[in-house]
Amino acid sequence: HERDYDGPCDRQEAQRELGRLRPEYDRDGSKTPDCADMVRRVEEAEKRAETQLHLRKEEDAPFGNPSTTVFRLTQAIRDADERAKP
Repeated sequence: HERDYDGPCDRQEAQRELGRLRPEYDRDGSKTPDCADMVRRVEEAEKRAETQLHLRKEEDAPFGNPSTTVFRLTQAIRDADERAKP
């Protein structure tokens, strides 16, 4: 979810694109993400993922390629964190 993308892709294609977009990603070695950067941009990524899922449903292909529901997990984690704060 580094950028807007609306075309099907396989795992290898996604890994190649991620390697171009995120220099720290090496599909054959280190996959150490810049976590601070990811945290700053998680809401943007969630919106992209939610949009993709909505588009697949409109196409009558729920959960089709490309789509993910991981944004639901990251949202739930952030919501739980907010509820836990005093």
